[in-house]
Amino acid sequence: MSVAKLRLGDFLKEQRQKAGAGKAVARGKMIFGDALQTYRGRLTGDHSLKERSQTKREERIAALLKSCPELSETDVARIPKNDCLAWAAWLGETAAPTNFNNTVGTVRIIFDIAMETGARYGNPARHIKRK
Repeated sequence: MSVAKLRLGDFLKEQRQKAGAGKAVARGKMIFGDALQTYRGRLTGDHSLKERSQTKREERIAALLKSCPELSETDVARIPKNDCLAWAAWLGETAAPTNFNNTVGTVRIIFDIAMETGARYGNPARHIKRK
């Protein structure tokens, strides 16, 4: 119990920092497009990835937005797990396994960014199984 009390302060500080981070959260909500823009910024700044890997990830982003055009304007906090699972079921029928796994991986990273900023507390895409 004493250890938990000591760690509580650190946990609360971390949560306040997450909630205060980012312009989108300061507006009161973060749309998927904001998280996607942050991901693209990190992608271009990641020099450990080869140019072709970055290009393939951009292709997966394009495929994601094509499969779900309204996604860019959707509040990330309002995207439920069931919608993610339904989208994955549809994509699993139409996409090659490699493309499916890479697209799902990209979606997971984007939701992780939303979690980092405090816009969401869970990643609904983590329930999607790889193909």
